[in-house]
Amino acid sequence: TGKTTLTVHNHNLKGEERVTIRQDDVVLMKPNGYCHGTENNFYIKSEGLDKSQKVLYDATVSPNAVFENIKVHENGRVDFLNYELTTNGRAVISRKDIEGTDSSIDLKNANKLIFITRRDGVVPVVAKLTREQGAAFFMLGESIETSAGDPAKAGQLKREVGTNPFIIGPEEEEGNRLYKILQENPNIECFLMNTGSVGKTSESGGEKITIKVSTEIMKQIASGGIKWKKDNAWGYLVAESVEGLDISRYEPAQYYSEQGFAEKNGELRQERRDWLGQFPKLDKAVAESIFNGE
Repeated sequence: TGKTTLTVHNHNLKGEERVTIRQDDVVLMKPNGYCHGTENNFYIKSEGLDKSQKVLYDATVSPNAVFENIKVHENGRVDFLNYELTTNGRAVISRKDIEGTDSSIDLKNANKLIFITRRDGVVPVVAKLTREQGAAFFMLGESIETSAGDPAKAGQLKREVGTNPFIIGPEEEEGNRLYKILQENPNIECFLMNTGSVGKTSESGGEKITIKVSTEIMKQIASGGIKWKKDNAWGYLVAESVEGLDISRYEPAQYYSEQGFAEKNGELRQERRDWLGQFPKLDKAVAESIFNGE
C-alpha cells in the first residue's frame, strides 16, 4: 500500500522544518503511546522505485544494500524497473544510508496514526477518524495482494487485521487493546489514507492518487493544513480542502451517478460488516463505529 515509500520521504521540507525517520516495520506500542522500533534496517519492496523517490532511491543504490530478485547490469547499474525475474524485487537497506535518520529507532509518543489502504472506488483520499473508527480500520486491514504474497492474486483486494499476518492469538484482542490505548491517550489522532485511486469503474480509471499527493496530505496532517467536513455516508470526516492541493479532483461521488454511488457504498458497507462480524469479542463501539452514516 506504500508504507515504506511514505515513511522514507522528506516531504520537501526546508529550513527549520524537517523529517526524522525512525522505523518502517514492526513497531511495539506501549499503553502510554511509546513505540519501540525493532530493526536497524529497512526491508523494502523495490518494484517501481525510481529517482523521483530520492531518499529511498539513494539509500537503495548504496554499496551497503543487499538485493534479492533485482536486475543488476554488468556495469553495476541497478535496474529496479526490470521485471525479467519477478515483480517481487526486495532490498535490505541500512538506516545509516537513509537521509533523515538519527540514532534512535523508537518514538517517545505516537501523535498520529495513519492507516494506509489501497482502493479504487469510493474510499476517500483521506479521512479523519474517531478513536473507535481508528480501532475499526485497524481490524479491517484493507490492502491488496502483492507478488510477495501470492503472485497469482497480485492486485486483488485482501484484508489482514492490522495489515499484519503475524499476530499471535485472537485478533480482536489486538483491536480492543488498540482501542484502550486510544481511549487512554486522547492526544493520539487517527486517519485513513487511500493510496489507490477514486472513482474507478469498468469504463473509467478515475483519479489516481500519486505519491506526491499522499506525501503532501501527510505533511498537512502534521501541520494542521486540512479543513474537514463530515461524510454523511460513513460518519467520519473527509477533507474539504488541503493546503497545496486541489482536493476537488478526489471527490468520489463525482465519478458516479447518484444511484451508482449509493450502490458502491452499499457493497463496501456489507463487505466491511461481514468482515468485522467474524470477531464477536470486538468491542461493539468499535464494530459499529464506521456504520454511523447509515
